[in-house]
Amino acid sequence: MLAGAALAVGSSALFTGKVIVAKLAYARGIDPLGMVLLRMVFASPFFAVILIFELRRGVRVPARDVALAMFFGLLSYYLASILDFTGIQYISTALERMTLQLSPSFVVLIGVLFLGEKLDLRVLRAIGIGYFGVALMVYSEMGLGSQSARSAQSWIGVICVLGATLSFSFYVLGAERMMRRMGLTFVASSMLLDESFTLVKLLGIL
Repeated sequence: MLAGAALAVGSSALFTGKVIVAKLAYARGIDPLGMVLLRMVFASPFFAVILIFELRRGVRVPARDVALAMFFGLLSYYLASILDFTGIQYISTALERMTLQLSPSFVVLIGVLFLGEKLDLRVLRAIGIGYFGVALMVYSEMGLGSQSARSAQSWIGVICVLGATLSFSFYVLGAERMMRRMGLTFVASSMLLDESFTLVKLLGIL
């Protein structure tokens, strides 16, 4: 459990650094699609190594599971990434991070609404505190009720990041079940399949 907690903390720290890198890249003229492409270039070798290792261990994946892996990868890697990288252009790093951290509450609410899971009162209080914190940041950064162009752009950013959060939450729920059946093969195959889709999409646009 301690190792899992350490990995979670480390991944959160690295995940936070993504926004800083994106802001620096935007200042140099890179757009959201370009950021997804850069992410693909750096991440693909790691996923390829994982997939090769799993296949050499004799892991075999049914075609149906491959299709599901690609679907969940589209939710996480492509849709969520595009929405998040788009939203980063309009809001501050702090507000983007705070909004994206609502993902656990989305996972809980989706589980309650669609999977019949029960909602604990303590969890409900924690969700309320999280949303209150985001509301304060929105008020502080944008000025509630402001009609300025800056405020309108900020709202666009928040909506995009909320969309990314919702998309990623569906991925988390699906990934939890797929990981039990496929293990690391799910992560590697879903990411590689959707990186291929991203590359085709970018080449088509270019």
